[in-house]
Amino acid sequence: MKCLLPIVFLSVLLISCSENINRLEPFRWESTDPDFDAVTLELEQDFMDYLPVDSLSEKVELLEHLSESCDSGDVRHIRSHYWRARLLSRAGYKDSALMLITTSMAMIDSVRYTYDFFRFRSLLRQMSKTRGVRSYHEIDEEMRFYSSVGDAPMTAAIYINFGTNLYHIGEHDKSLEYMRKADEINRELGYHKTVAKNAINIANIQFRRGNSDEGEAILLGLLEDPEITGDAYAYNLVLRNLYAHTDDVSWLLMAYRTVEDSEAYRDMQGEYEVFLSSYYDHKGQADSAVIFSRRAMNNIDFVDDYGYKGLIMSAYASTMEREGKIDSALQYQKLYVLYSDSDYARNQPEEVLRLANMREVSLAMARENERAQRTRFYFTATLFVVLLLGGVIYFMLYRKQKKHQLASRDSRLELEKSRRQLLATMLAMEDKNNMLTALREEIEGMLKDGIIGAQEAGRLETQIKMHIAGGEEWDTFQQLFVKVNPDFISRLHAAYPALSDSYVRLATYIYMGLDNNKIARLLVIRPESVKQARWRLRRMMGLDKDTPLDDAIKSLGDVKTG
Repeated sequence: MKCLLPIVFLSVLLISCSENINRLEPFRWESTDPDFDAVTLELEQDFMDYLPVDSLSEKVELLEHLSESCDSGDVRHIRSHYWRARLLSRAGYKDSALMLITTSMAMIDSVRYTYDFFRFRSLLRQMSKTRGVRSYHEIDEEMRFYSSVGDAPMTAAIYINFGTNLYHIGEHDKSLEYMRKADEINRELGYHKTVAKNAINIANIQFRRGNSDEGEAILLGLLEDPEITGDAYAYNLVLRNLYAHTDDVSWLLMAYRTVEDSEAYRDMQGEYEVFLSSYYDHKGQADSAVIFSRRAMNNIDFVDDYGYKGLIMSAYASTMEREGKIDSALQYQKLYVLYSDSDYARNQPEEVLRLANMREVSLAMARENERAQRTRFYFTATLFVVLLLGGVIYFMLYRKQKKHQLASRDSRLELEKSRRQLLATMLAMEDKNNMLTALREEIEGMLKDGIIGAQEAGRLETQIKMHIAGGEEWDTFQQLFVKVNPDFISRLHAAYPALSDSYVRLATYIYMGLDNNKIARLLVIRPESVKQARWRLRRMMGLDKDTPLDDAIKSLGDVKTG
């Protein structure tokens, strides 16, 4: 019997290795072809090193060229969208990056390419700057997933994300713990530059913990670290944080000089310029304050943070007031309030529409993967014992049971896939309608200004309305909805046969739990019109005043059939 142990151990080792031979190490992208894989790994390192946009762009274009011969659904084609979105985000085109990543997520076979799906989802979370409870749950899911698949670099990156999240809610000790966990992993991987950059986060945590001397010592030490001084972006962050924690304007001026002439860092230019405008304003140096407020205004389109956009508007309002342009000053002050309100709204916990139920799905998949790994081990050991003893009956029974388990799991995963596709389709519809509505408003402005004629504006308006109508997209949405909720629409028609398609669509969105603002964006109408439509739907359904419309609609999906 002892001689069987080496055989069983060897077989288990071979199986465990077989799961890795088709993955890119140390990440977990599924291998496609050597050229595509090589560029993918280079991009991973280049983005980590924060190389210039031009250098990144060349490799992204090469990746897209290698995927040109692939079908639109091929994983290489979709994966090239991931790197294009990262490049757009790095270059400051956040809206384009978000639209591309949202569209691509709807194309991914998230069951077949689960790792790709999570990489897209992680990027979407970072670009959306999700905060609060929603951010905690999403990061928690990603930590579990990347750890379970053995992706050490992404696990370390998520630890840093999680540490940052804890930092923002005041859990400084726990934040420091996760930052140090990330450093341990990155040191083992040899990513010393990443460790050096993470020291900036650790310094900020020390400042918040009241250890100002230690935090400042870390930042000053980084100014002598070759890994930092050789990286313009990281060096700039150190200077920025020294100013933030010491209020010494010399650090701010030094940071500004490092990005002043760089097109790649115009977002930082705008932020530093509004800081300098405020500084000179407090010092009573009005001329310098005006100069920097104008420079900041020139860079406002590159600034992604709504809080900073608001500060720029406020500084420029002061400039307009100094020049006697009171009406303009009031207008920019209103924009400051608008941006400030938008920044506040973005920081609040919100209803989790994007990829709802992902926590449940990821945990279920993790449990299934763990169970599958245990099952493979028992299967291998049993197989060798049965073969040596000459018995195959147990093996056949086991195969039958395994087939049943896999069929059951596939059925559950297919349902979860349909749910994610439904939500991704809904987001894509909303984004498209918002974009087309904005385009229509721009055309109206061009017509009013005389840039285009009424006939041309009418033709464009007609084409936009055709696209906004979204009949094909609604059909796709309805097909996915029926997969997830197979009986709701049929019960709705059976209970209220006189409902038109528009009210069926309204009832569907109410059943999904969407509020009036989200329904208005999907239907491209005002929230007040949604309220009127809900009132008409109540009358059609014959509801009394004490019966909530939402409860009546949701009860149709809760009916239990025999």
